[in-house]
Amino acid sequence: MRTAWLASLIVLGVAGCGERGSQTEADSAAVMSEAAPAPTAGGAPAARASAADAAPASVALPQIAYDYDFTLELPAAAVVPLFERHRRACEAAGPARCQIVGAGTETVGGTDTSATLELRAETGWLAAFRGRLAGDAGAAKGRIAASSTTSEDLGRTISDSAARLRALTTLQGRLETLLATRNGKLADLLEIERELARVGGEIDATRSALADMRGRVSLPKATIVYRPDSLAVAGANAGGGLPGSLFAVASQSLFLLLNLLAAVLPWAVLLAVPVWLLVRARRARKRRVDETPPLP
Repeated sequence: MRTAWLASLIVLGVAGCGERGSQTEADSAAVMSEAAPAPTAGGAPAARASAADAAPASVALPQIAYDYDFTLELPAAAVVPLFERHRRACEAAGPARCQIVGAGTETVGGTDTSATLELRAETGWLAAFRGRLAGDAGAAKGRIAASSTTSEDLGRTISDSAARLRALTTLQGRLETLLATRNGKLADLLEIERELARVGGEIDATRSALADMRGRVSLPKATIVYRPDSLAVAGANAGGGLPGSLFAVASQSLFLLLNLLAAVLPWAVLLAVPVWLLVRARRARKRRVDETPPLP
């Protein structure tokens, strides 16, 4: 409803300021010609130019955003050195080819350290990095314990957002022109200003979303987790992890039991004292009753 009202203002804006009769018709025609797209160099109609502009948007080329996840199991002493090596390699490539999104270390089990590195990198650089990852882990006497790849086609979303941005930019220009040339009621001018502010906010949000999606396509994300292989046994077969799993389950159960005892024991002591005093008082009273001689 508001858009239709503003479109009417665009058509009738200058007409309301001119003289009546033939002058009004001339002004309205001028506004319509200003609001319409400019003709092409070859004199083609505006409708044909608009159709040509809209044609590429109807066919959205695939634009794939990839996310790679790797988990490296390494000897505890090799976790931090390999993490720092990969972090420095990304920094040396420069922000145009590799950007560190997040990096950090965490102490595991009181002694061992795990690390996580999140980065966005140019497709070629990241492909070479992924190709070296298994070799880097093997050289540190570790391995790639898990890896996964997820992808999302953002082509249609990017195309639609770009078309929306063009439409909003066109509307913004028309509103600015209307605001500069309109001599009407104050309420009408305020309404145009509010609509102009709303359109400006949508333009900023759409541009930000487009930049984020295009960044995801041009700079795929990779997350590498460096985990200490404290429980692994060298040369273990596929079932070699079962004793470690049983030990982990038993340790966790014992830990939960100790926590339960630590939580219940203080309350048990507090409740035991009044119960013991009550039982003792009853026994003493019963003893006095038994020792009392019967009445003659």
